[in-house]
Amino acid sequence: MLEYAVDDWFDVVTVYSVFHTQRTESPIDVRNWALGLICRLLTAGLIRPGDIVGGEFWVWLGIASDWLGRIAQDWLSREDPLLHFGEVAWFDITEEGEVRAGQLGIES
Repeated sequence: MLEYAVDDWFDVVTVYSVFHTQRTESPIDVRNWALGLICRLLTAGLIRPGDIVGGEFWVWLGIASDWLGRIAQDWLSREDPLLHFGEVAWFDITEEGEVRAGQLGIES
């Protein structure tokens, strides 16, 4: 996911799509895998969630546990685990995420 993050903001659909193309589980299972990855990235401080408003990224207030709760509550409350572009949350890389991406040889 850091490959996506170093270049631009990305949304929950992008995370879902990565698992969907690599796994054969049901959409609900893929959603759960995606939520797990989002959790790991948020708690490691590699990404931060927000909204895109007027072409700018606005970080959500709170901490990783707040953010994950908001994302999970929104996504899990939907009957269909398949989302549309931009729904639930957008993500931006953090300074720590940029450092980690650099260590992994990921460049923008």
